[in-house]
Amino acid sequence: MEFQIYLRILRRWLWLVIVAAIITAGITFIINSNRTTIYQARVTLMIGQYLDSPNPDYSDIRMGIDLATTYVQLVETRPVLQGAADALGLELSPGILGSMVSASAVEETSLIVITVVFTDPVLAADIANAVAEELVRQSPTNLTAEQQQQVAFLNSQIAIVSDLIVDLQTRLVELSASIETSSDPAEIADLSEQRDVALEQFNFAQANLSQFSSTIAAIQQRSNSIQIVEPAIPFGVFSSGTSITTIIIGALAGAVGAFVLAVLIEYIDDTIRNTEDATRILGLPILGTIVKYGNRKRAYKDMLITRFPPMSAVQESYRAARTNILYTMEKDETGVLVVTSANPQEGKTINASNLAISMAMSGMGVLLIDADLRRPKLHETFMLENKVGLTTLLFADADSVDDEEATGEFATLPKAFRGCVQHTGIGKLYVLTSGFIPSNPSEILASAALARWVQILRQSPDIQMIIFDSPPALAAADSAVLASNLDAKVVMIINRGSTRFGAAKRLKEQFAQLGVPLLGIVMNRFNPRDESYSYHYGYYYTAEADQPKATGWRRLINRPKNG
Repeated sequence: MEFQIYLRILRRWLWLVIVAAIITAGITFIINSNRTTIYQARVTLMIGQYLDSPNPDYSDIRMGIDLATTYVQLVETRPVLQGAADALGLELSPGILGSMVSASAVEETSLIVITVVFTDPVLAADIANAVAEELVRQSPTNLTAEQQQQVAFLNSQIAIVSDLIVDLQTRLVELSASIETSSDPAEIADLSEQRDVALEQFNFAQANLSQFSSTIAAIQQRSNSIQIVEPAIPFGVFSSGTSITTIIIGALAGAVGAFVLAVLIEYIDDTIRNTEDATRILGLPILGTIVKYGNRKRAYKDMLITRFPPMSAVQESYRAARTNILYTMEKDETGVLVVTSANPQEGKTINASNLAISMAMSGMGVLLIDADLRRPKLHETFMLENKVGLTTLLFADADSVDDEEATGEFATLPKAFRGCVQHTGIGKLYVLTSGFIPSNPSEILASAALARWVQILRQSPDIQMIIFDSPPALAAADSAVLASNLDAKVVMIINRGSTRFGAAKRLKEQFAQLGVPLLGIVMNRFNPRDESYSYHYGYYYTAEADQPKATGWRRLINRPKNG
Protein backbone atom coordinates (compact mmCIF):
# COMPACT_ATOMS: atom_id res chain seq x y z
CA MET A 1 0.00 0.00 0.00
CA GLU A 2 1.19 3.47 -0.84
CA PHE A 3 1.78 6.19 1.72
CA GLN A 4 -1.27 8.08 0.46
CA ILE A 5 -3.45 5.08 1.21
CA TYR A 6 -2.19 4.96 4.80
CA LEU A 7 -2.75 8.69 5.08
CA ARG A 8 -6.29 8.27 3.77
CA ILE A 9 -6.95 5.53 6.32
CA LEU A 10 -5.60 7.77 9.08
CA ARG A 11 -7.89 10.62 8.03
CA ARG A 12 -10.89 8.30 7.90
CA TRP A 13 -10.20 6.67 11.28
CA LEU A 14 -8.70 9.68 13.06
CA TRP A 15 -11.60 9.74 15.51
CA LEU A 16 -10.84 6.15 16.56
CA VAL A 17 -7.12 6.91 16.96
CA ILE A 18 -7.89 9.94 19.15
CA VAL A 19 -10.46 8.10 21.26
CA ALA A 20 -8.11 5.15 21.76
CA ALA A 21 -5.26 7.47 22.76
CA ILE A 22 -7.46 9.26 25.32
CA ILE A 23 -8.79 6.01 26.77
CA THR A 24 -5.38 4.35 27.10
CA ALA A 25 -3.89 7.53 28.57
CA GLY A 26 -6.68 7.62 31.15
CA ILE A 27 -6.26 3.94 32.01
CA THR A 28 -2.51 4.41 32.33
CA PHE A 29 -3.04 7.39 34.63
CA ILE A 30 -5.49 5.50 36.86
CA ILE A 31 -3.25 2.42 37.10
CA ASN A 32 -0.11 4.42 37.86
CA SER A 33 -1.81 6.83 40.29
CA ASN A 34 -2.84 3.86 42.46
CA ARG A 35 0.68 2.47 42.47
CA THR A 36 2.99 2.95 45.47
CA THR A 37 5.76 5.50 44.99
CA ILE A 38 9.09 3.78 44.36
CA TYR A 39 12.34 5.34 45.60
CA GLN A 40 15.81 4.76 44.21
CA ALA A 41 19.08 5.08 46.11
CA ARG A 42 22.45 5.07 44.33
CA VAL A 43 26.00 4.66 45.56
CA THR A 44 29.08 5.14 43.37
CA LEU A 45 32.35 3.20 43.76
CA MET A 46 35.70 3.39 41.96
CA ILE A 47 38.11 0.58 41.11
CA GLY A 48 41.82 1.32 41.67
CA GLN A 49 43.66 4.28 43.24
CA TYR A 50 45.38 5.73 40.21
CA LEU A 51 43.74 9.11 40.80
CA ASP A 52 45.94 9.54 43.90
CA SER A 53 49.07 9.24 41.80
CA PRO A 54 50.52 12.42 40.25
CA ASN A 55 51.57 10.36 37.19
CA PRO A 56 49.06 7.51 36.84
CA ASP A 57 50.09 4.59 34.70
CA TYR A 58 47.87 3.73 31.69
CA SER A 59 47.96 0.04 32.57
CA ASP A 60 46.46 0.79 35.99
CA ILE A 61 43.71 2.89 34.40
CA ARG A 62 42.90 0.21 31.84
CA MET A 63 42.88 -2.48 34.49
CA GLY A 64 40.41 -0.48 36.60
CA ILE A 65 38.06 -0.12 33.62
CA ASP A 66 38.26 -3.83 32.82
CA LEU A 67 37.72 -4.85 36.45
CA ALA A 68 34.60 -2.70 36.77
CA THR A 69 32.48 -5.21 34.81
CA THR A 70 33.64 -8.01 37.07
CA TYR A 71 32.71 -6.12 40.23
CA VAL A 72 29.27 -5.41 38.73
CA GLN A 73 28.65 -9.15 38.63
CA LEU A 74 29.95 -9.59 42.19
CA VAL A 75 27.38 -7.11 43.55
CA GLU A 76 24.48 -9.52 43.06
CA THR A 77 26.27 -12.61 44.42
CA ARG A 78 24.89 -14.36 47.47
CA PRO A 79 27.86 -13.61 49.86
CA VAL A 80 27.68 -9.85 49.23
CA LEU A 81 23.89 -9.67 49.55
CA GLN A 82 23.81 -11.88 52.64
CA GLY A 83 26.58 -9.82 54.26
CA ALA A 84 24.64 -6.59 53.61
CA ALA A 85 21.44 -8.08 55.07
CA ASP A 86 23.32 -9.27 58.17
CA ALA A 87 24.96 -5.87 58.61
CA LEU A 88 21.58 -4.16 58.66
CA GLY A 89 19.83 -6.91 60.61
CA LEU A 90 17.29 -7.48 57.83
CA GLU A 91 15.42 -10.75 57.68
CA LEU A 92 15.59 -10.86 53.90
CA SER A 93 16.90 -13.67 51.79
CA PRO A 94 19.58 -12.91 49.19
CA GLY A 95 17.00 -13.63 46.49
CA ILE A 96 14.54 -11.02 47.74
CA LEU A 97 17.32 -8.51 48.38
CA GLY A 98 18.74 -9.21 44.92
CA SER A 99 15.40 -8.24 43.29
CA MET A 100 15.86 -4.77 44.81
CA VAL A 101 19.55 -4.34 43.93
CA SER A 102 21.14 -3.73 40.53
CA ALA A 103 24.59 -2.57 39.42
CA SER A 104 26.06 -1.11 36.26
CA ALA A 105 29.44 0.14 35.09
CA VAL A 106 29.82 3.68 33.79
CA GLU A 107 31.05 3.36 30.22
CA GLU A 108 34.79 3.91 29.66
CA THR A 109 35.43 4.51 33.39
CA SER A 110 36.32 2.40 36.40
CA LEU A 111 33.18 3.62 38.22
CA ILE A 112 30.30 1.34 39.11
CA VAL A 113 26.86 2.43 40.35
CA ILE A 114 24.79 0.31 42.72
CA THR A 115 21.06 1.10 42.65
CA VAL A 116 18.48 -0.03 45.20
CA VAL A 117 14.74 0.30 44.55
CA PHE A 118 12.39 0.26 47.54
CA THR A 119 9.27 1.92 48.90
CA ASP A 120 11.14 3.32 51.95
CA PRO A 121 13.68 5.98 50.89
CA VAL A 122 15.78 5.72 54.08
CA LEU A 123 16.00 1.94 53.99
CA ALA A 124 16.79 2.06 50.27
CA ALA A 125 19.82 4.29 50.99
CA ASP A 126 20.91 2.08 53.92
CA ILE A 127 20.73 -1.06 51.77
CA ALA A 128 22.70 0.59 48.96
CA ASN A 129 25.46 1.70 51.34
CA ALA A 130 25.53 -1.69 53.09
CA VAL A 131 25.91 -3.55 49.79
CA ALA A 132 28.71 -1.18 48.74
CA GLU A 133 30.53 -1.58 52.06
CA GLU A 134 30.19 -5.36 51.90
CA LEU A 135 31.62 -5.36 48.39
CA VAL A 136 34.58 -3.31 49.60
CA ARG A 137 35.07 -5.61 52.58
CA GLN A 138 35.13 -8.74 50.46
CA SER A 139 37.41 -7.20 47.82
CA PRO A 140 41.26 -7.26 48.05
CA THR A 141 41.28 -3.63 49.14
CA ASN A 142 42.49 -4.27 52.73
CA LEU A 143 46.22 -4.92 53.31
CA THR A 144 47.51 -8.24 54.59
CA ALA A 145 48.72 -8.53 58.19
CA GLU A 146 52.36 -8.49 57.08
CA GLN A 147 51.79 -5.43 54.95
CA GLN A 148 49.99 -3.72 57.81
CA GLN A 149 52.98 -4.45 60.15
CA GLN A 150 55.37 -3.09 57.57
CA VAL A 151 53.33 0.07 57.17
CA ALA A 152 53.14 0.48 60.95
CA PHE A 153 56.91 0.11 61.29
CA LEU A 154 57.54 2.61 58.53
CA ASN A 155 55.12 5.07 60.11
CA SER A 156 56.96 4.77 63.43
CA GLN A 157 60.28 5.38 61.68
CA ILE A 158 58.78 8.35 59.91
CA ALA A 159 57.73 9.77 63.29
CA ILE A 160 61.28 9.32 64.70
CA VAL A 161 62.92 10.82 61.63
CA SER A 162 60.44 13.70 61.67
CA ASP A 163 61.38 14.50 65.27
CA LEU A 164 65.09 14.26 64.40
CA ILE A 165 64.63 16.63 61.47
CA VAL A 166 62.96 19.15 63.78
CA ASP A 167 65.85 18.90 66.28
CA LEU A 168 68.43 19.26 63.50
CA GLN A 169 66.62 22.31 62.13
CA THR A 170 66.78 23.90 65.60
CA ARG A 171 70.45 22.94 65.99
CA LEU A 172 71.32 24.48 62.56
CA VAL A 173 69.63 27.75 63.48
CA GLU A 174 71.53 27.96 66.77
CA LEU A 175 74.88 27.20 65.17
CA SER A 176 74.35 29.82 62.46
CA ALA A 177 73.51 32.43 65.10
CA SER A 178 76.59 31.58 67.17
CA ILE A 179 78.85 31.86 64.10
CA GLU A 180 77.48 35.30 63.33
CA THR A 181 78.04 36.60 66.90
CA SER A 182 81.48 35.05 67.49
CA SER A 183 84.69 36.98 66.73
CA ASP A 184 87.15 34.25 67.67
CA PRO A 185 88.46 32.52 64.52
CA ALA A 186 89.08 29.23 66.30
CA GLU A 187 85.54 29.22 67.73
CA ILE A 188 84.08 30.12 64.36
CA ALA A 189 85.95 27.24 62.73
CA ASP A 190 84.71 24.77 65.35
CA LEU A 191 81.09 26.01 65.04
CA SER A 192 81.26 25.78 61.25
CA GLU A 193 82.46 22.19 61.46
CA GLN A 194 79.57 21.33 63.82
CA ARG A 195 77.08 23.03 61.43
CA ASP A 196 78.38 20.97 58.49
CA VAL A 197 77.90 17.74 60.43
CA ALA A 198 74.34 18.77 61.47
CA LEU A 199 73.49 19.73 57.88
CA GLU A 200 74.72 16.35 56.63
CA GLN A 201 72.59 14.60 59.24
CA PHE A 202 69.58 16.76 58.23
CA ASN A 203 69.89 15.85 54.57
CA PHE A 204 70.25 12.16 55.41
CA ALA A 205 67.11 12.31 57.60
CA GLN A 206 65.17 14.02 54.81
CA ALA A 207 66.21 11.29 52.36
CA ASN A 208 65.10 8.57 54.77
CA LEU A 209 61.74 10.30 55.34
CA SER A 210 61.09 10.46 51.60
CA GLN A 211 62.04 6.82 51.15
CA PHE A 212 59.75 5.69 54.00
CA SER A 213 56.82 7.66 52.53
CA SER A 214 57.38 6.23 49.05
CA THR A 215 57.50 2.71 50.45
CA ILE A 216 54.19 3.18 52.26
CA ALA A 217 52.60 4.65 49.11
CA ALA A 218 53.82 1.74 47.04
CA ILE A 219 52.37 -0.73 49.54
CA GLN A 220 48.99 1.01 49.64
CA GLN A 221 48.81 1.64 45.87
CA ARG A 222 46.70 -1.32 44.54
CA SER A 223 45.13 -1.58 41.08
CA ASN A 224 42.53 -4.04 42.36
CA SER A 225 41.27 -1.92 45.23
CA ILE A 226 37.74 -0.53 45.45
CA GLN A 227 36.46 2.44 47.38
CA ILE A 228 33.19 4.32 47.84
CA VAL A 229 33.25 7.63 45.98
CA GLU A 230 29.71 8.84 46.68
CA PRO A 231 27.47 7.17 49.29
CA ALA A 232 23.72 6.91 48.84
CA ILE A 233 21.43 9.42 50.53
CA PRO A 234 17.68 9.17 51.30
CA PHE A 235 15.24 10.81 48.84
CA GLY A 236 18.02 11.01 46.25
CA VAL A 237 16.01 9.67 43.30
CA PHE A 238 12.44 8.42 43.17
CA SER A 239 10.06 7.11 40.51
CA SER A 240 6.60 8.64 40.75
CA GLY A 241 3.51 6.60 39.94
CA THR A 242 2.02 9.44 37.82
CA SER A 243 4.89 10.01 35.41
CA ILE A 244 3.91 12.14 32.40
CA THR A 245 6.22 10.02 30.25
CA THR A 246 4.31 6.87 31.21
CA ILE A 247 0.99 8.50 30.32
CA ILE A 248 2.33 9.68 26.96
CA ILE A 249 3.66 6.21 26.20
CA GLY A 250 0.26 4.73 27.07
CA ALA A 251 -1.50 7.21 24.77
CA LEU A 252 0.90 6.46 21.92
CA ALA A 253 0.41 2.73 22.40
CA GLY A 254 -3.35 3.19 22.21
CA ALA A 255 -3.10 5.37 19.10
CA VAL A 256 -0.80 2.92 17.32
CA GLY A 257 -3.04 0.00 18.26
CA ALA A 258 -6.11 1.82 16.94
CA PHE A 259 -4.34 2.66 13.68
CA VAL A 260 -3.25 -0.97 13.21
CA LEU A 261 -6.85 -2.05 13.85
CA ALA A 262 -8.06 0.50 11.27
CA VAL A 263 -5.60 -0.83 8.68
CA LEU A 264 -6.79 -4.39 9.40
CA ILE A 265 -10.43 -3.35 9.01
CA GLU A 266 -9.63 -1.60 5.72
CA TYR A 267 -7.77 -4.69 4.52
CA ILE A 268 -10.71 -6.96 5.34
CA ASP A 269 -13.35 -4.52 4.02
CA ASP A 270 -14.18 -5.36 0.39
CA THR A 271 -16.58 -2.48 -0.25
CA ILE A 272 -15.85 0.22 -2.81
CA ARG A 273 -14.83 3.39 -0.99
CA ASN A 274 -13.37 5.67 -3.66
CA THR A 275 -13.36 6.29 -7.40
CA GLU A 276 -9.83 4.92 -7.80
CA ASP A 277 -10.90 1.48 -6.56
CA ALA A 278 -14.03 1.54 -8.74
CA THR A 279 -12.20 2.34 -11.98
CA ARG A 280 -9.36 -0.06 -11.16
CA ILE A 281 -11.64 -3.02 -10.42
CA LEU A 282 -14.40 -2.41 -12.97
CA GLY A 283 -12.55 -0.62 -15.75
CA LEU A 284 -15.46 1.82 -16.22
CA PRO A 285 -15.38 5.62 -16.31
CA ILE A 286 -16.72 7.70 -13.44
CA LEU A 287 -19.66 9.70 -14.78
CA GLY A 288 -20.35 11.50 -11.54
CA THR A 289 -19.65 11.65 -7.84
CA ILE A 290 -22.65 12.59 -5.71
CA VAL A 291 -21.59 14.16 -2.45
CA LYS A 292 -22.91 12.64 0.73
CA TYR A 293 -26.06 14.40 1.91
CA GLY A 294 -29.07 13.54 4.00
CA ASN A 295 -29.40 10.13 5.64
CA ARG A 296 -31.08 6.84 4.94
CA LYS A 297 -33.99 7.60 7.29
CA ARG A 298 -34.89 10.67 5.25
CA ALA A 299 -37.93 10.34 2.97
CA TYR A 300 -37.30 10.04 -0.76
CA LYS A 301 -39.16 13.28 -1.48
CA ASP A 302 -36.83 15.14 0.88
CA MET A 303 -33.77 13.88 -1.01
CA LEU A 304 -34.68 15.55 -4.30
CA ILE A 305 -32.27 18.30 -5.31
CA THR A 306 -35.16 20.76 -5.58
CA ARG A 307 -35.08 20.78 -1.77
CA PHE A 308 -31.58 22.21 -1.84
CA PRO A 309 -30.28 25.67 -2.79
CA PRO A 310 -29.29 26.06 -6.47
CA MET A 311 -25.67 26.80 -5.51
CA SER A 312 -25.33 23.85 -3.14
CA ALA A 313 -22.70 21.15 -3.54
CA VAL A 314 -25.31 18.43 -4.09
CA GLN A 315 -26.91 20.25 -7.03
CA GLU A 316 -23.49 20.89 -8.58
CA SER A 317 -22.52 17.22 -8.29
CA TYR A 318 -25.65 16.23 -10.24
CA ARG A 319 -24.95 18.91 -12.85
CA ALA A 320 -21.47 17.44 -13.35
CA ALA A 321 -22.90 13.91 -13.65
CA ARG A 322 -25.53 15.17 -16.14
CA THR A 323 -22.84 16.82 -18.27
CA ASN A 324 -20.70 13.67 -18.37
CA ILE A 325 -23.64 11.41 -19.23
CA LEU A 326 -24.87 13.62 -22.05
CA TYR A 327 -21.35 14.00 -23.41
CA THR A 328 -20.87 10.22 -23.68
CA MET A 329 -24.24 9.57 -25.32
CA GLU A 330 -25.21 10.00 -28.96
CA LYS A 331 -26.47 13.48 -29.78
CA ASP A 332 -28.73 12.78 -32.77
CA GLU A 333 -31.59 10.96 -31.09
CA THR A 334 -33.49 10.62 -27.86
CA GLY A 335 -31.34 8.84 -25.30
CA VAL A 336 -32.52 5.89 -23.25
CA LEU A 337 -30.88 5.31 -19.89
CA VAL A 338 -31.37 2.42 -17.51
CA VAL A 339 -30.28 3.27 -13.97
CA THR A 340 -29.57 0.28 -11.77
CA SER A 341 -27.42 -0.92 -8.89
CA ALA A 342 -26.08 -4.23 -7.71
CA ASN A 343 -28.20 -4.50 -4.55
CA PRO A 344 -31.16 -2.71 -2.92
CA GLN A 345 -30.72 0.43 -0.82
CA GLU A 346 -27.81 1.73 -2.90
CA GLY A 347 -29.52 4.90 -4.13
CA LYS A 348 -30.64 4.02 -7.68
CA THR A 349 -34.11 5.54 -7.38
CA ILE A 350 -33.08 8.85 -5.88
CA ASN A 351 -30.14 9.17 -8.29
CA ALA A 352 -32.34 8.42 -11.29
CA SER A 353 -34.80 11.03 -10.04
CA ASN A 354 -32.19 13.71 -9.42
CA LEU A 355 -30.45 13.09 -12.73
CA ALA A 356 -33.82 13.50 -14.46
CA ILE A 357 -34.48 16.71 -12.50
CA SER A 358 -31.03 18.10 -13.37
CA MET A 359 -31.60 17.39 -17.08
CA ALA A 360 -35.09 18.94 -16.94
CA MET A 361 -33.67 22.06 -15.26
CA SER A 362 -31.34 22.47 -18.24
CA GLY A 363 -34.34 22.72 -20.58
CA MET A 364 -34.51 19.12 -21.78
CA GLY A 365 -37.75 17.19 -22.07
CA VAL A 366 -37.26 14.20 -19.76
CA LEU A 367 -39.48 11.17 -19.24
CA LEU A 368 -38.72 9.25 -16.04
CA ILE A 369 -40.23 5.74 -16.04
CA ASP A 370 -40.56 3.48 -13.00
CA ALA A 371 -39.52 0.07 -14.34
CA ASP A 372 -39.13 -1.42 -10.86
CA LEU A 373 -42.25 -3.52 -11.06
CA ARG A 374 -41.48 -5.26 -7.79
CA ARG A 375 -40.95 -2.37 -5.36
CA PRO A 376 -41.83 0.88 -7.20
CA LYS A 377 -40.85 4.12 -5.47
CA LEU A 378 -41.09 6.95 -8.02
CA HIS A 379 -44.74 7.78 -7.18
CA GLU A 380 -43.72 8.21 -3.50
CA THR A 381 -40.66 10.23 -4.46
CA PHE A 382 -42.66 12.78 -6.49
CA MET A 383 -45.92 12.32 -4.51
CA LEU A 384 -47.90 11.22 -7.54
CA GLU A 385 -50.85 8.88 -8.11
CA ASN A 386 -50.05 5.30 -9.10
CA LYS A 387 -53.44 4.16 -10.33
CA VAL A 388 -52.19 4.00 -13.91
CA GLY A 389 -48.64 3.78 -15.23
CA LEU A 390 -46.26 1.65 -17.24
CA THR A 391 -48.16 -1.61 -16.92
CA THR A 392 -51.39 0.16 -17.85
CA LEU A 393 -49.76 1.69 -20.91
CA LEU A 394 -48.46 -1.66 -22.14
CA PHE A 395 -52.02 -2.95 -22.44
CA ALA A 396 -52.92 -0.05 -24.74
CA ASP A 397 -52.36 -0.02 -28.49
CA ALA A 398 -49.12 1.81 -29.28
CA ASP A 399 -50.03 2.10 -32.95
CA SER A 400 -53.45 3.66 -32.46
CA VAL A 401 -54.35 6.71 -34.57
CA ASP A 402 -53.31 10.00 -32.97
CA ASP A 403 -56.00 12.34 -31.72
CA GLU A 404 -55.99 15.13 -34.30
CA GLU A 405 -57.65 17.53 -31.85
CA ALA A 406 -54.88 17.12 -29.20
CA THR A 407 -52.71 20.15 -28.55
CA GLY A 408 -49.74 21.00 -26.37
CA GLU A 409 -47.03 18.63 -25.25
CA PHE A 410 -47.18 15.01 -26.38
CA ALA A 411 -49.85 15.94 -28.94
CA THR A 412 -48.20 13.61 -31.44
CA LEU A 413 -48.31 10.65 -29.06
CA PRO A 414 -51.22 8.28 -28.51
CA LYS A 415 -53.94 9.35 -26.11
CA ALA A 416 -53.23 6.34 -23.92
CA PHE A 417 -49.80 7.71 -23.11
CA ARG A 418 -51.15 11.15 -22.24
CA GLY A 419 -53.57 9.48 -19.87
CA CYS A 420 -50.81 7.69 -17.99
CA VAL A 421 -47.95 10.20 -17.83
CA GLN A 422 -47.85 12.81 -15.04
CA HIS A 423 -46.09 16.15 -14.86
CA THR A 424 -43.92 16.76 -11.81
CA GLY A 425 -44.07 20.55 -11.89
CA ILE A 426 -40.30 20.67 -12.42
CA GLY A 427 -39.40 22.01 -15.85
CA LYS A 428 -40.23 19.49 -18.58
CA LEU A 429 -39.91 16.49 -16.29
CA TYR A 430 -42.68 13.89 -16.66
CA VAL A 431 -43.01 10.66 -14.73
CA LEU A 432 -44.58 7.40 -15.81
CA THR A 433 -45.18 5.46 -12.62
CA SER A 434 -45.20 1.67 -12.45
CA GLY A 435 -48.95 1.16 -12.41
CA PHE A 436 -50.29 -2.08 -10.96
CA ILE A 437 -47.75 -4.71 -9.83
CA PRO A 438 -47.70 -7.66 -12.30
CA SER A 439 -46.89 -11.26 -11.51
CA ASN A 440 -44.37 -11.51 -14.35
CA PRO A 441 -42.27 -8.30 -14.33
CA SER A 442 -39.34 -9.79 -16.26
CA GLU A 443 -41.59 -10.90 -19.13
CA ILE A 444 -43.25 -7.50 -19.29
CA LEU A 445 -39.92 -5.64 -19.42
CA ALA A 446 -38.72 -8.00 -22.15
CA SER A 447 -41.92 -7.65 -24.17
CA ALA A 448 -42.16 -6.31 -27.70
CA ALA A 449 -44.93 -3.98 -26.52
CA LEU A 450 -42.51 -2.09 -24.29
CA ALA A 451 -39.91 -1.92 -27.04
CA ARG A 452 -42.60 -0.55 -29.42
CA TRP A 453 -43.74 2.10 -26.96
CA VAL A 454 -40.14 3.27 -26.34
CA GLN A 455 -39.59 3.46 -30.08
CA ILE A 456 -42.65 5.71 -30.42
CA LEU A 457 -41.61 7.85 -27.42
CA ARG A 458 -38.15 8.41 -28.87
CA GLN A 459 -39.74 9.93 -31.98
CA SER A 460 -41.56 12.57 -29.97
CA PRO A 461 -40.06 16.07 -30.28
CA ASP A 462 -41.07 16.74 -26.67
CA ILE A 463 -38.77 14.05 -25.23
CA GLN A 464 -34.99 14.26 -25.38
CA MET A 465 -34.19 11.73 -22.63
CA ILE A 466 -35.93 8.63 -21.31
CA ILE A 467 -34.66 7.35 -17.96
CA PHE A 468 -35.73 4.00 -16.49
CA ASP A 469 -35.49 3.34 -12.76
CA SER A 470 -34.94 -0.42 -12.80
CA PRO A 471 -34.67 -3.07 -10.04
CA PRO A 472 -31.30 -4.04 -8.52
CA ALA A 473 -29.44 -6.14 -11.07
CA LEU A 474 -28.37 -8.93 -8.72
CA ALA A 475 -31.76 -9.18 -7.01
CA ALA A 476 -33.59 -9.74 -10.30
CA ALA A 477 -32.76 -10.01 -13.99
CA ASP A 478 -35.24 -7.24 -14.85
CA SER A 479 -32.69 -4.44 -15.45
CA ALA A 480 -30.51 -6.56 -17.75
CA VAL A 481 -33.55 -7.77 -19.69
CA LEU A 482 -34.90 -4.22 -19.95
CA ALA A 483 -31.61 -2.73 -21.22
CA SER A 484 -31.18 -5.55 -23.73
CA ASN A 485 -34.75 -5.20 -25.01
CA LEU A 486 -34.49 -1.44 -25.50
CA ASP A 487 -30.85 -1.27 -26.62
CA ALA A 488 -30.36 1.26 -23.81
CA LYS A 489 -27.27 2.60 -22.09
CA VAL A 490 -26.83 1.51 -18.47
CA VAL A 491 -25.63 3.69 -15.61
CA MET A 492 -24.39 1.75 -12.59
CA ILE A 493 -24.99 3.32 -9.18
CA ILE A 494 -22.31 2.46 -6.63
CA ASN A 495 -22.98 3.32 -3.01
CA ARG A 496 -19.66 4.19 -1.40
CA GLY A 497 -18.92 1.98 1.57
CA SER A 498 -21.84 -0.35 0.78
CA THR A 499 -21.39 -1.82 -2.71
CA ARG A 500 -18.95 -4.72 -2.63
CA PHE A 501 -16.32 -5.38 -5.29
CA GLY A 502 -17.68 -8.85 -6.01
CA ALA A 503 -21.25 -7.61 -6.46
CA ALA A 504 -20.17 -4.81 -8.81
CA LYS A 505 -18.08 -7.22 -10.90
CA ARG A 506 -20.97 -9.71 -11.16
CA LEU A 507 -23.27 -6.88 -12.32
CA LYS A 508 -20.82 -5.92 -15.04
CA GLU A 509 -20.43 -9.56 -16.15
CA GLN A 510 -24.21 -10.01 -16.22
CA PHE A 511 -24.68 -7.10 -18.65
CA ALA A 512 -21.64 -8.09 -20.69
CA GLN A 513 -23.11 -11.55 -21.32
CA LEU A 514 -26.16 -9.88 -22.91
CA GLY A 515 -24.03 -7.48 -24.91
CA VAL A 516 -25.42 -4.44 -23.07
CA PRO A 517 -22.89 -1.63 -22.75
CA LEU A 518 -22.34 0.01 -19.38
CA LEU A 519 -22.06 3.74 -19.87
CA GLY A 520 -20.22 4.27 -16.60
CA ILE A 521 -20.47 4.68 -12.84
CA VAL A 522 -22.18 7.24 -10.65
CA MET A 523 -20.77 7.02 -7.13
CA ASN A 524 -23.35 7.77 -4.48
CA ARG A 525 -22.55 9.20 -0.99
CA PHE A 526 -19.14 10.31 -2.23
CA ASN A 527 -16.63 11.40 0.42
CA PRO A 528 -13.64 13.48 -0.82
CA ARG A 529 -11.62 12.35 2.23
CA ASP A 530 -11.45 8.86 0.73
CA GLU A 531 -9.64 10.10 -2.35
CA SER A 532 -5.88 10.56 -2.78
CA TYR A 533 -6.67 13.89 -4.42
CA SER A 534 -9.00 16.60 -3.17
CA TYR A 535 -12.41 17.73 -4.33
CA HIS A 536 -13.39 21.30 -3.58
CA TYR A 537 -17.14 21.54 -4.04
CA GLY A 538 -17.49 23.64 -0.97
CA TYR A 539 -15.15 26.37 -2.19
CA TYR A 540 -17.55 27.85 -4.76
CA TYR A 541 -20.82 26.20 -3.73
CA THR A 542 -22.72 26.59 -0.50
CA ALA A 543 -23.66 23.45 1.40
CA GLU A 544 -27.16 22.89 2.66
CA ALA A 545 -26.16 23.47 6.25
CA ASP A 546 -24.69 26.86 5.36
CA GLN A 547 -27.94 28.17 3.87
CA PRO A 548 -30.20 30.29 6.07
CA LYS A 549 -33.61 28.77 6.60
CA ALA A 550 -36.28 30.49 4.51
CA THR A 551 -39.09 32.18 6.40
CA GLY A 552 -42.21 34.10 5.44
CA TRP A 553 -42.70 34.91 1.76
CA ARG A 554 -39.23 33.55 0.87
CA ARG A 555 -40.33 30.13 2.08
CA LEU A 556 -43.37 30.23 -0.21
CA ILE A 557 -41.28 31.27 -3.22
CA ASN A 558 -38.62 28.58 -2.65
CA ARG A 559 -41.14 25.82 -2.02
CA PRO A 560 -40.91 23.10 -4.73
CA LYS A 561 -43.92 22.79 -6.96
CA ASN A 562 -44.15 19.05 -6.39
CA GLY A 563 -45.10 19.56 -2.81
